[in-house]
Amino acid sequence: MSATRKPAGAQPQTIEAVEFREAMSRVASPVSIVTTDGPAGRAGFTCPAFASVTDAPPTVLACLSRTSRSAAAFRENRVFAINLLPQRLQALADRFSGLDGTPLAERFTATAWEEGGSGAPLLVGALASLDCRLEDLQEIGSHQVMIGRVLSVRLGPGDPPLFYHRRGYRSFDGA
Repeated sequence: MSATRKPAGAQPQTIEAVEFREAMSRVASPVSIVTTDGPAGRAGFTCPAFASVTDAPPTVLACLSRTSRSAAAFRENRVFAINLLPQRLQALADRFSGLDGTPLAERFTATAWEEGGSGAPLLVGALASLDCRLEDLQEIGSHQVMIGRVLSVRLGPGDPPLFYHRRGYRSFDGA
Protein backbone atom coordinates (compact mmCIF):
# COMPACT_ATOMS: atom_id res chain seq x y z
CA MET A 1 0.00 0.00 0.00
CA SER A 2 1.55 3.30 -1.00
CA ALA A 3 0.97 6.59 0.76
CA THR A 4 -0.48 9.47 -1.21
CA ARG A 5 1.68 12.57 -0.98
CA LYS A 6 0.39 16.08 -1.43
CA PRO A 7 2.32 18.32 -3.77
CA ALA A 8 4.40 20.98 -2.06
CA GLY A 9 2.29 24.05 -1.36
CA ALA A 10 -1.04 22.20 -1.73
CA GLN A 11 -3.87 23.61 0.36
CA PRO A 12 -5.40 21.26 2.94
CA GLN A 13 -8.89 20.08 2.12
CA THR A 14 -11.57 21.90 4.09
CA ILE A 15 -14.54 20.04 5.49
CA GLU A 16 -17.89 21.35 6.61
CA ALA A 17 -18.54 21.56 10.35
CA VAL A 18 -21.79 19.63 9.87
CA GLU A 19 -19.92 16.76 8.23
CA PHE A 20 -17.31 16.69 11.02
CA ARG A 21 -19.99 16.72 13.75
CA GLU A 22 -21.79 13.86 12.02
CA ALA A 23 -18.58 11.82 11.91
CA MET A 24 -17.92 12.51 15.60
CA SER A 25 -21.51 11.55 16.50
CA ARG A 26 -20.61 8.04 15.40
CA VAL A 27 -18.00 7.71 18.16
CA ALA A 28 -19.39 6.11 21.32
CA SER A 29 -18.16 8.24 24.22
CA PRO A 30 -18.47 7.61 27.94
CA VAL A 31 -20.66 10.19 29.67
CA SER A 32 -19.06 12.03 32.54
CA ILE A 33 -19.75 15.04 34.69
CA VAL A 34 -16.70 17.23 35.14
CA THR A 35 -16.73 19.34 38.30
CA THR A 36 -14.65 22.00 40.01
CA ASP A 37 -14.70 24.00 43.23
CA GLY A 38 -12.44 26.66 44.67
CA PRO A 39 -12.05 30.43 44.80
CA ALA A 40 -14.10 30.89 41.59
CA GLY A 41 -16.94 28.76 42.94
CA ARG A 42 -18.48 25.39 42.24
CA ALA A 43 -19.30 24.44 38.66
CA GLY A 44 -19.85 21.37 36.54
CA PHE A 45 -20.89 20.21 33.10
CA THR A 46 -21.75 17.03 31.22
CA CYS A 47 -18.65 16.24 29.23
CA PRO A 48 -18.84 14.73 25.75
CA ALA A 49 -15.07 14.84 25.17
CA PHE A 50 -12.88 13.20 27.81
CA ALA A 51 -9.85 10.97 27.24
CA SER A 52 -6.86 9.39 28.90
CA VAL A 53 -3.58 10.98 27.81
CA THR A 54 -0.98 8.82 29.56
CA ASP A 55 -0.62 6.57 32.61
CA ALA A 56 2.90 7.71 33.51
CA PRO A 57 2.15 10.14 35.02
CA PRO A 58 -1.62 9.56 35.07
CA THR A 59 -3.04 12.37 32.91
CA VAL A 60 -6.43 13.01 31.31
CA LEU A 61 -8.04 15.68 29.19
CA ALA A 62 -11.52 17.13 29.05
CA CYS A 63 -12.94 19.69 26.64
CA LEU A 64 -15.32 22.51 27.52
CA SER A 65 -16.88 25.17 25.33
CA ARG A 66 -15.14 28.51 25.83
CA THR A 67 -18.56 30.19 25.98
CA SER A 68 -19.79 27.95 28.81
CA ARG A 69 -20.79 29.73 32.02
CA SER A 70 -18.50 27.25 33.81
CA ALA A 71 -15.35 27.91 31.75
CA ALA A 72 -13.97 30.69 33.95
CA ALA A 73 -14.41 28.63 37.14
CA PHE A 74 -12.33 25.78 35.71
CA ARG A 75 -9.59 28.17 34.56
CA GLU A 76 -9.42 29.95 37.91
CA ASN A 77 -9.88 27.01 40.31
CA ARG A 78 -7.18 24.95 38.54
CA VAL A 79 -8.67 21.66 39.79
CA PHE A 80 -11.34 19.35 38.40
CA ALA A 81 -12.80 15.88 38.78
CA ILE A 82 -14.08 13.60 36.05
CA ASN A 83 -17.02 11.52 37.31
CA LEU A 84 -17.93 8.62 34.98
CA LEU A 85 -21.67 7.97 34.97
CA PRO A 86 -23.55 4.70 35.20
CA GLN A 87 -26.62 4.44 32.96
CA ARG A 88 -28.95 4.87 35.97
CA LEU A 89 -27.76 8.51 36.29
CA GLN A 90 -28.83 9.65 32.81
CA ALA A 91 -31.13 12.29 34.36
CA LEU A 92 -28.10 13.78 36.14
CA ALA A 93 -26.30 14.03 32.79
CA ASP A 94 -29.28 16.01 31.47
CA ARG A 95 -29.22 18.24 34.55
CA PHE A 96 -25.53 19.12 34.15
CA SER A 97 -25.90 19.66 30.40
CA GLY A 98 -28.67 22.17 31.04
CA LEU A 99 -31.17 20.12 29.00
CA ASP A 100 -33.64 19.90 31.87
CA GLY A 101 -33.54 23.65 32.57
CA THR A 102 -31.94 23.38 36.02
CA PRO A 103 -30.03 26.58 36.83
CA LEU A 104 -26.27 26.21 37.25
CA ALA A 105 -26.46 27.03 40.97
CA GLU A 106 -28.89 24.14 41.61
CA ARG A 107 -27.25 21.33 39.63
CA PHE A 108 -25.41 19.85 42.60
CA THR A 109 -28.56 19.48 44.76
CA ALA A 110 -29.95 16.34 43.05
CA THR A 111 -27.46 13.84 44.49
CA ALA A 112 -24.65 13.36 47.01
CA TRP A 113 -21.15 14.72 46.48
CA GLU A 114 -17.91 14.40 48.45
CA GLU A 115 -14.91 16.69 48.35
CA GLY A 116 -11.84 15.22 46.68
CA GLY A 117 -8.31 15.94 47.84
CA SER A 118 -8.08 18.75 45.29
CA GLY A 119 -11.35 20.28 46.50
CA ALA A 120 -13.26 19.23 43.37
CA PRO A 121 -16.64 17.53 43.94
CA LEU A 122 -16.66 13.74 43.52
CA LEU A 123 -20.00 12.14 42.68
CA VAL A 124 -21.15 9.49 45.14
CA GLY A 125 -22.17 6.50 43.00
CA ALA A 126 -19.99 7.32 40.00
CA LEU A 127 -18.39 4.35 38.25
CA ALA A 128 -15.07 6.09 38.86
CA SER A 129 -13.98 9.58 39.84
CA LEU A 130 -10.63 11.03 38.80
CA ASP A 131 -9.52 13.93 41.01
CA CYS A 132 -7.19 16.19 39.00
CA ARG A 133 -4.97 19.25 39.17
CA LEU A 134 -5.06 21.38 36.02
CA GLU A 135 -1.64 21.10 34.37
CA ASP A 136 -2.35 22.92 31.13
CA LEU A 137 -5.22 24.65 29.40
CA GLN A 138 -5.24 25.28 25.67
CA GLU A 139 -7.85 27.27 23.80
CA ILE A 140 -8.42 25.54 20.49
CA GLY A 141 -11.20 26.78 18.27
CA SER A 142 -14.46 26.94 20.19
CA HIS A 143 -13.22 24.95 23.19
CA GLN A 144 -10.75 24.97 26.02
CA VAL A 145 -8.85 21.73 26.41
CA MET A 146 -8.05 21.02 30.06
CA ILE A 147 -5.17 18.66 30.72
CA GLY A 148 -5.10 17.35 34.26
CA ARG A 149 -2.71 15.34 36.39
CA VAL A 150 -4.73 12.67 38.19
CA LEU A 151 -4.11 13.01 41.93
CA SER A 152 -6.37 10.17 43.04
CA VAL A 153 -8.88 7.67 41.70
CA ARG A 154 -12.02 6.53 43.46
CA LEU A 155 -13.71 3.42 42.05
CA GLY A 156 -17.46 3.01 42.49
CA PRO A 157 -19.93 0.27 41.68
CA GLY A 158 -19.53 -1.93 38.62
CA ASP A 159 -22.87 -0.82 37.15
CA PRO A 160 -23.40 -0.59 33.37
CA PRO A 161 -21.87 2.63 31.97
CA LEU A 162 -23.71 5.40 30.15
CA PHE A 163 -22.53 6.27 26.64
CA TYR A 164 -23.34 9.00 24.15
CA HIS A 165 -23.62 7.87 20.53
CA ARG A 166 -25.45 9.25 17.49
CA ARG A 167 -26.71 12.23 19.50
CA GLY A 168 -28.36 10.12 22.20
CA TYR A 169 -27.62 8.17 25.36
CA ARG A 170 -26.86 4.48 25.03
CA SER A 171 -26.13 1.77 27.56
CA PHE A 172 -23.75 -1.13 27.54
CA ASP A 173 -24.40 -4.03 29.86
CA GLY A 174 -20.82 -5.34 29.76
CA ALA A 175 -21.84 -8.78 28.54
